Amino acid sequence: MSVRLFVLGALCEGDAHGYDIIEKGRAWGLESWSDISFSSIYHALRSLEREALVREVARESDEGRPQKTVYRITAKGRAAFAALI
Repeated sequence: MSVRLFVLGALCEGDAHGYDIIEKGRAWGLESWSDISFSSIYHALRSLEREALVREVARESDEGRPQKTVYRITAKGRAAFAALI
């Protein structure tokens, strides 16, 4: 499975920030059945955003922690996801 497919699929379920997507991967046991590293999630999000497959919809901030960018899959992203499947 490609990291692009995983990230787009995770975002099909709803808006999320990178850490949410990583936690979803952990819950699904991603590391046991794919070669996707969790560190590649953030790179994939930036690449997908440049390609207009996802877009930033919010920035969340917890006191004393770095901001988290929340992403949403676009119509173009949904089409790319369907093509990858």
